[in-house]
Amino acid sequence: MNIIQRLQKIMPPNIKPIACSWEEHLARMQKISEEASLQDAIFRKQRRIENLFGRSGIAPLHAHCRFEIIAFSTPVRKMR
Repeated sequence: MNIIQRLQKIMPPNIKPIACSWEEHLARMQKISEEASLQDAIFRKQRRIENLFGRSGIAPLHAHCRFEIIAFSTPVRKMR
């Protein structure tokens, strides 16, 4: 008797295993690993951006501000 059959005997009927074979298990673990890798890349990118803002002196209150929203009350000076 393999381990899956033994587990099925003691598990309640409404509980189903994620995988019934080793190949399915490896495929599932590969998918989970890829999702975790993607989440880790996103997290590292956010940390890098936060680190850059921390060193730039831009306060978190003003981190979302852009130059497009600034209204100038004086005429724009031309550079010589």
